[in-house]
Amino acid sequence: MYRKIFIVLAALLLVSTALKAQNKNDFLNEQLAFLQQMYFENQDHADDDFLVEQFELFLKKHPFYRQNDQILWMYGNLLENKKQIARALFQYLKLGVLFPNSALATEARNRIHQLIDQKTPMCLVDCQEALETYIDQSHFHENQIEGLFSVFSLIFSQNLSCFDEPLLEELTLFEQSCHEFDYSQDLLLYWKGILLKRMKKYSQAYGHFKKLQHLFSRSSLLPSALFESSFIAYRHLKRFTQARDGFVRLINHFPDDRHSPLAQFYLAELYAESLDSLNAGIDNYRLFLDAFPQHPLHAQAFKRLTFLYLKAQRYEEAITLIGLNLNRHAGDSSMVALVDSMANVFENTFRKYEMAARCYVLLASQLPPGEKTPYYLYRAARIYYKKMKDRARAEDICNRLTANFADTPYAEKCKLLLKQPIKK
Repeated sequence: MYRKIFIVLAALLLVSTALKAQNKNDFLNEQLAFLQQMYFENQDHADDDFLVEQFELFLKKHPFYRQNDQILWMYGNLLENKKQIARALFQYLKLGVLFPNSALATEARNRIHQLIDQKTPMCLVDCQEALETYIDQSHFHENQIEGLFSVFSLIFSQNLSCFDEPLLEELTLFEQSCHEFDYSQDLLLYWKGILLKRMKKYSQAYGHFKKLQHLFSRSSLLPSALFESSFIAYRHLKRFTQARDGFVRLINHFPDDRHSPLAQFYLAELYAESLDSLNAGIDNYRLFLDAFPQHPLHAQAFKRLTFLYLKAQRYEEAITLIGLNLNRHAGDSSMVALVDSMANVFENTFRKYEMAARCYVLLASQLPPGEKTPYYLYRAARIYYKKMKDRARAEDICNRLTANFADTPYAEKCKLLLKQPIKK
């Protein structure tokens, strides 16, 4: 008897659930019919703002409704009429990916091609190839959430400012529409943080990166979030202690991450410029130079470390650093120019003539023989003779110059230099 009662109750529950589902579908169908009627009657565009609001609300509440292809199509057309091209393009992209078998999907792809051809906004030119390749491909996704993430990833990867605000709006709408365990929250937080940073909303960006670190301590995006939050804290929020702690954590826990070299560089910069710790700045620039000799910021770190040595009056270490880096990067014209400028700084700013002369000798010795070699030798000889009153060393350098570069103007200049009386 109990079994019969259970079966009856189960049947009633199924009927009730089916009726609720049917009622919901009927209600959604009625909403769609209303929006379609309003849309087609809106020939003078007087109701554009109302319809935009209603489409946004519908998509927020019912992100995976089976007839959303029609909603996306009408919404995209409205946005296009309002000259919000980037936002319109989003709707067409979503339509083509989420409803690949819809008759409107082909229309959406055609509209994207037309928008790209119009080149308005101009940033569409920069992503033309990526967009056209994407929309002309067949997309197969296990569910619509995966499809949406595919669209978000495409737009995010283009790194174009005209898409930043529309993408942020789409990510926020998506976040509000789905349950938090339906998608990769760490990735969404990272995207939103980067977009907010691009839009110069630094406090909000910082919060998203910190939230990612707190909630997803095992995420593969953790090193990136650590770097971004630390950089924002340093450069934009002036939270120097938090920035230092973040950079140190990144360097210590993720030494092989792509952000580690930058963290090491900015940590040195932070110590030297903001935390007023000269020795810590020196130590961290040295760590950077030793660990990342091929990094694009290597020359900049070399220059800053040299100036810190000068500021600390550690002149021998400065000249040793110059010799080491010149030897390592002698074929790099920018490094040669940098050492040349450092020699001028030694001579004219700090009046450390010995260091200036040694820089010129290093340049002459470590560079391949060429037209610059006699020039640097002459500069060194002139400093020894004119500034340091050291005739013996000036003669040694001039003899070397005339022996090896007798046909250059600098050989004659050396002869004239040595004929001048040394002023006491």
